[in-house]
Amino acid sequence: MMDDTYTYEDYLSDFAFDYLGFPKEPALDSSSEEITGKKTAQEADDCGSTVYKRTAIRIMTGKDYEGVYKLWSSCMGMGLNNLDDSKEGIEKFLCRNPKTCFVAEEDGEITGAILAGNDGRRGYIYHTAVNPDSRNQGIGTALVEAAMDALKALDINKVALVVFSKNRDGNAFWEKLGFTTRDDLVYRNKTITEMIRTDT
Repeated sequence: MMDDTYTYEDYLSDFAFDYLGFPKEPALDSSSEEITGKKTAQEADDCGSTVYKRTAIRIMTGKDYEGVYKLWSSCMGMGLNNLDDSKEGIEKFLCRNPKTCFVAEEDGEITGAILAGNDGRRGYIYHTAVNPDSRNQGIGTALVEAAMDALKALDINKVALVVFSKNRDGNAFWEKLGFTTRDDLVYRNKTITEMIRTDT
């Protein structure tokens, strides 16, 4: 639980260290809108040389839209539409949920994203994705943990999400993180405004 002296930037910095296991570096000034809680992961390239990759988990902003949409389009199993997932639609979601949506960024490129919000009673997760070339590094788990902790800080006690049944990788991921299926529910919806849907 965060107190008055523990900023959200402090939380993000501690979070990235705890969950990603990256060594800490000083956080940048958040007023500059640069990455906060930037971490360094050391890897070895094919020649044995040391390669430094910078990965940050940070709050998503409207400026991230192009990179996030490109990421979503590169991942199989996403369901996108021209209204909710337009720049205006995502900015509206971020305006309503300014502290619960996150991106993962490596060397200036967005490699992961998660949308999370709440209605005051329940939390909901949407459009969680990690670039196929950046998977199996803990990025997806780190994004989910960031969103869950941010929702918990808002006194949200339960989180729900929807995954296409044909999305095997997605369902395996959520199962691994302890998200259970509900066999006692029927999911229903009704379109108010017609939209064009795109399945990746």
